[in-house]
Amino acid sequence: MPGNLLVLVDRIRSALEDAGTLTRDDLLALLTDGEDPSHLDRALLFLHGREAILIDAIDRTVHLRAHLTNAVLLLLAYGPLSLEQLAQRAPVDMALVCDVLGWLEREGRVRILPGDVVEIRGKTRH
Repeated sequence: MPGNLLVLVDRIRSALEDAGTLTRDDLLALLTDGEDPSHLDRALLFLHGREAILIDAIDRTVHLRAHLTNAVLLLLAYGPLSLEQLAQRAPVDMALVCDVLGWLEREGRVRILPGDVVEIRGKTRH
């Protein structure tokens, strides 16, 4: 990856760490004068390939994976929730929540119980 793309990747990552979510307009504002807009898509592909971001398929907003992971874990911190409850309380579309749950389940941090109830591993059920 050319150096100028890595610089753009760093600008995107930094902006996401501050905001958590960026719209397409926010992302375009990160381009410097003379920077090719196609570099933006390449930078996003780079971050997506490293599972650092999630892109909402409906509104094309870009989310930092760490922020969404923390949001889901905070929802589960007080006890198990059904997928329906997560959908109602989550700050993003359920499809993104399911992506995060998949990562958390593969990492062994949550488990999905019968009846589509999700809990943090190691927590006792209430």
